[in-house]
Amino acid sequence: HVEAHSLRISILECIYQLVVKGESEDSAENAPRKGAESLASLINVLFERILDTNSFVRTKTLSLLSSLCTEGRMNAGMVDALWNASADRLKDKASNVRRRALIVLSEILKKHPFSFDGGQLNLQTFRCRLAQCEEAIEKANEAQLDTLLVQKKYYNDACKFGEKVKQVLVFVTNSFLYCQNKTEVNE
Repeated sequence: HVEAHSLRISILECIYQLVVKGESEDSAENAPRKGAESLASLINVLFERILDTNSFVRTKTLSLLSSLCTEGRMNAGMVDALWNASADRLKDKASNVRRRALIVLSEILKKHPFSFDGGQLNLQTFRCRLAQCEEAIEKANEAQLDTLLVQKKYYNDACKFGEKVKQVLVFVTNSFLYCQNKTEVNE
């Protein structure tokens, strides 16, 4: 007799392998956009399982999505969704899910896309640079405008990401500061 959660975990692992294999075939053959859409829909199935009723399934899902993220198989929107889902799972009732969510968040932080300014997530620097871009846009000629708009989007996104990191750090600090589970605090 196989438990239902074991079957769901096996299916999730199969989906993960399909995404990995499908993406490598797509890039090798320069497949049409339809292949990318089907891979995205498979990844969305994984995202749905983050809210599974079984904590082992939620943990495995976070682990598989983290692997896809660290392997560079997710676009920026999916990484953002993974950040949000992982931050939400920090409130999970199961400690193994909370632990995995924290690992996922740390992996995303290690590979964050805002390393243009030395790799540090300094929210104050990002806000200052955003303000400088906005001032420069007002004074820019048409030749400079496209570059400045791209820079403005970069710093705007960096500010949003920095705010998300700040919120998670506040939550983690407040939650784990008074935590009774020693192993959870250590991790």
